[in-house]
Amino acid sequence: AKARGERDSTDAAKLMLERITHEIRLATSADLAQSVFGSHPGKLVLNTFTSATTTDASTLEIYLASGELKLKRGTGPEFSLSGMNASTTRFVFYRIPSAESELVRIELDTEVRVGHSTTTKSFITSAVLRGGY
Repeated sequence: AKARGERDSTDAAKLMLERITHEIRLATSADLAQSVFGSHPGKLVLNTFTSATTTDASTLEIYLASGELKLKRGTGPEFSLSGMNASTTRFVFYRIPSAESELVRIELDTEVRVGHSTTTKSFITSAVLRGGY
């Protein structure tokens, strides 16, 4: 159960972080007024597009609600990035601007329960916004 919890926690975090970094890389900038940086629960609002194949402007919110990582594009419905067994127990964004680029660092802790065993793991990654270079 412990090994399965480790694997499930890693798999859940990998999927969530891959999607988040993909969206950050597509974005032109972060909305500094609506985003929450440096504290849990973080919230990132990106100025982006309606899809990867259009130039129609939109926003994308990435936030935590009741342990579930959520995405919401524009006025559309929210959807969960969290797996069925995984919950997010810590979610923090950091904005790191420089003269040539804008980077977002993501810190994420996931918790998975398998039987009587609970596994919590921490993950960190970062991505550069397209509009930042």
